[in-house]
Amino acid sequence: MGKIKDQTTGELLPFVRITLIQHDTIKYVGETDFDGQYKIKEVKPGIYNVKTTVIGYYSKEINGFLAKGSMINFLNIELNPEPS
Repeated sequence: MGKIKDQTTGELLPFVRITLIQHDTIKYVGETDFDGQYKIKEVKPGIYNVKTTVIGYYSKEINGFLAKGSMINFLNIELNPEPS
């Protein structure tokens, strides 16, 4: 499973939206569970931009991610908190 965590504290983040974009079109969407883990099933092999968003953190986009199989479950991401 992939994990998304706070870059400062290392705490795993629940309810982060993960969007896979290909040629400016949203292809797949997922969300982390209570433990900050996620997997997106039935992803066709190809190159995607992966965008993560959640309230209280800066969005992050990883461009050119290569999906080799039918499931994305291994991309770990760290997010920076927004100032309060």
